[in-house]
Amino acid sequence: MKILRRAAAIPLLLLGALAWADNHGPATGASEESSNHLQVTLISEKEIVEVNAEGEEVVRRIPVEVALPGDEIIYSIRIENISDAPATDVVVVNPVPPDMAYVESSTFSSLTGPAVSTGFSVDGGQNYLPRGDLKVMDQTGEVRGAVAADITHIRWRLGVALPVGKSTLVGYRALVK
Repeated sequence: MKILRRAAAIPLLLLGALAWADNHGPATGASEESSNHLQVTLISEKEIVEVNAEGEEVVRRIPVEVALPGDEIIYSIRIENISDAPATDVVVVNPVPPDMAYVESSTFSSLTGPAVSTGFSVDGGQNYLPRGDLKVMDQTGEVRGAVAADITHIRWRLGVALPVGKSTLVGYRALVK
């Protein structure tokens, strides 16, 4: 299996992602780069509320330039198949930056149903389980259900091939600690 690595930095925040497909080659680089097979683009945004001419509140996403404690950041990862064959067994892994806390139930994907499955890790990306199955040991040695802040990595597995020239989007929200 070949790995495609990406990393993007914004002030106070660091986002890194891994994406791979069994039939595609690796690449390394910054926030957007091609491996001649898969192109991965990382996007960090936050939402602002504006009032339009009719006096209605409108929510708009803007790129993150500065993030303060308590700000909610939307991390999106776009994977495009730029090869001449469908990308099979595509997996996207994104660590939650250490200065961020995952927002419960905030993962998203442009694919739905069995076309994508999401797993979560509380051990630095070593193991992935469904969200409700995660357990951690607290400071007293007792095992408890993991809370959102315990999540260190999120993984999406595409259950369908990514066709030539097509893309998919996955992501999540996190709070600045």
